[in-house]
Amino acid sequence: FGRDDVVGPMEDRLLSTGHCEPGLRIWRSLGDAHWLPYSMPTGARPLTNGDFRQPFFGHGFDWGLVNANGVSTVQNPQDGALRLTMSGDQPEHIPLVRQFIPLSPGADYRLNWRANADGIPAPSGLRWRLYPLGTERADNLQSDDLLQATSQGWRFRSDATAHCAMLTLEYARPLGSTRTTGTLALYAVSLNEEGRTDEKK
Repeated sequence: FGRDDVVGPMEDRLLSTGHCEPGLRIWRSLGDAHWLPYSMPTGARPLTNGDFRQPFFGHGFDWGLVNANGVSTVQNPQDGALRLTMSGDQPEHIPLVRQFIPLSPGADYRLNWRANADGIPAPSGLRWRLYPLGTERADNLQSDDLLQATSQGWRFRSDATAHCAMLTLEYARPLGSTRTTGTLALYAVSLNEEGRTDEKK
């Protein structure tokens, strides 16, 4: 397959243009060759490495971190946590972490997570956003504020024409507030199609 710095960006380019099936075939090949330790994402269970126990590959159907001034990110596989610290010098609107995911078109999903905040008030300006890929008609979706969402969950319906999307955790400075400072610890992120119990293959 070549080196990670070749295969990873190639996978990202495919998925960013909505070519989900070729991306899944490459991902499966990487797993079959024991390059990657993940099970295959599916439309029923599309999220990879939601417990943060595996070191991030940084591309494709795994978490990718966005490097930005004023933000530091630490993954701790031992306790299954992703910690994001903002100094107050970060941009007013910035993506922090992202993952490409396959989706069943027009299906209902629920995203769950656990989050602890140290020094970050609510509203935090932190939200999940979903960007459908490979279609020009789709609207981007966003959750409630990460620290105010009911039961730390988000229900949404996927676009009826898109088979692939990018899930991001983003920061946007709340109106009337200063830029957020403090640390967010994120745990146990899961995404499941509601009414489906398929296991990943």
